[in-house]
Amino acid sequence: MPIDKLEHLVEWGKSTFPDHPSNHILFNFHSPETKEQYLNHFLCLANHFQKCDIRTAVALTIGDIKELIQLGWVVVDFTSSSSKIFDFVKDKTIADVKYISNKIEKEVLKALPETDFIGFQRHIVEQADLLHVDTYSLGSSSLGMIKNRHTELEPVFRTVQAVAFDLSAGRSSEWPGMNICLPTGLSVEEICQIFRYCGSSYQIEYFGINDLNPEVWQNADCISSIAIACWYFIEGVDSRVFKNDYAISGFQEFVLNVKDIEESLVFAINTDDGKWWVRVEDSEKLIPCSKEDYERASMGFLSDRLFRKLFT
Repeated sequence: MPIDKLEHLVEWGKSTFPDHPSNHILFNFHSPETKEQYLNHFLCLANHFQKCDIRTAVALTIGDIKELIQLGWVVVDFTSSSSKIFDFVKDKTIADVKYISNKIEKEVLKALPETDFIGFQRHIVEQADLLHVDTYSLGSSSLGMIKNRHTELEPVFRTVQAVAFDLSAGRSSEWPGMNICLPTGLSVEEICQIFRYCGSSYQIEYFGINDLNPEVWQNADCISSIAIACWYFIEGVDSRVFKNDYAISGFQEFVLNVKDIEESLVFAINTDDGKWWVRVEDSEKLIPCSKEDYERASMGFLSDRLFRKLFT
């Protein structure tokens, strides 16, 4: 896929940052019409992003997208679907996928049994699927778990390679006309924050917005909400600090002994970006965590997610 065939976003994407490939972002649309509808809303937003080269394309093939990912581009795909993501995982284009949805898709669970599901609503998920996620998924969070605690999702997304977002995750009152949404769901503000977490991942390569049907593109409020959420995704990409190497970055360490855990744990804050990490004292394996994780550990409590990440 020749890069020069990708269209620059008008008045956007003139990067002044040193040529780091991960600052290149591509929006892929179904058609010229959906692209125009989206940009009519998106280009009304402020351009704060001097570190990003932002371009657009229409109806790229799976092969085109894979090639761009391999070249270091971050692809925001409005033509995404579960089958496309399965294809990426199958040929190892991407390895780590997280799903944001109000349900746990059985086909996803079967194809990617250790995938994390974010925002699912327990009252519409079968008990067997809940048990599977509780057993095999290390970062899944139901809607109730993340309400008023969404900051703890940041470590979950910090190193993710690919994210699939389903509009069903949203609250129906904020996505008018969307039959896939329920009265319970994430607010637009919460979705914007999650999009920002995804963009700030050091390893993000693919962000898919799944199964956008024609009714979405006929609803100005929905398009506006998607455009704003994607703005925050770009802000996340733009905010990244490319000093994630533990040996060279400025880290402040705190060694803790937690009840019933034999090994000491080393919590560390990266003074460049304020993000927290944890490792077992004699290990170099770093696990993303939050300040709240550190504070709870200092009182003798370690979350199940961190315990399983550290010791399995």
